[in-house]
Amino acid sequence: MILIDARYDWAQQVGYDLGAVGTIANMGNLSNFNLSSGLIGGGEAMPGGVLVKITGEIQCRDCTLEALGLEETPGDLYQFSYDTTHMVIKVTHAEPDVVWEMVERQELFLQPGEDPAQFQRLLNESKAGKRIEVTGRVAPDAGAFIPLTVKVK
Repeated sequence: MILIDARYDWAQQVGYDLGAVGTIANMGNLSNFNLSSGLIGGGEAMPGGVLVKITGEIQCRDCTLEALGLEETPGDLYQFSYDTTHMVIKVTHAEPDVVWEMVERQELFLQPGEDPAQFQRLLNESKAGKRIEVTGRVAPDAGAFIPLTVKVK
């Protein structure tokens, strides 16, 4: 599913829980996939940032793919890092999947973005075995991720 200049109320109707994000960046279509705008809901720009919603399970906190011996063939495991904090998450679902498939690295660097509370929630509540649902901006070629909404179950 590709969203073209979707607004908050429309996004909610089709199942995207965007919280206070507001407007989804104009993503274009597959033949004209534009990743250059980098703005979603105003605030700080992330060059090449695209909205994605991921669902998964935290495998470990304060660990890396390298420490697990999985840096060569991690499969659905992704390492999220900020400074000296690392966590490995098994991503079980991503929407839109075409955006997630564009992510070129298994290690993503977290950035606080315009709502540091969501970023802190991800860092503070993430424990092994917890299920998470995170909507955020990902820069597929840069390996950066800004969490916009975070649900930890």
